Amino acid sequence: MVPVEVRGLVKRFGRVLAVDDVDLTVERGDVYGYLGPNGAGKTTTLRILLGLIRPDAGSVRLFGRDPVGEGARATGGVSLVGALLSWGFHPVRTTGGATVAAVTRSGSSSRRTRSTCCRCS
Repeated sequence: MVPVEVRGLVKRFGRVLAVDDVDLTVERGDVYGYLGPNGAGKTTTLRILLGLIRPDAGSVRLFGRDPVGEGARATGGVSLVGALLSWGFHPVRTTGGATVAAVTRSGSSSRRTRSTCCRCS
């Protein structure tokens, strides 16, 4: 089972296209940095992935389940991430690169470390 799978994800807020046709797969054991400039759609994508908001198009699977349709049942043990997204996680003091580096150094048994940059609309 693939932990994270996103296909054709689209989200608009009025006339603003926040997420534009995102495809993303995170394999088991991967450490993934989701990086991009302000307004690129990173937080919106993660909020959709955790079932906090609904996409306008596309599909999302978290550990094989649909967080949009199943809500908290699908997100299970990762619900704390939703709280961090809602409250903010020291955006001034914690950069994406520093977070990825810290997770990588933490002794993770990951075989790969990847980063993805969002496209600005």
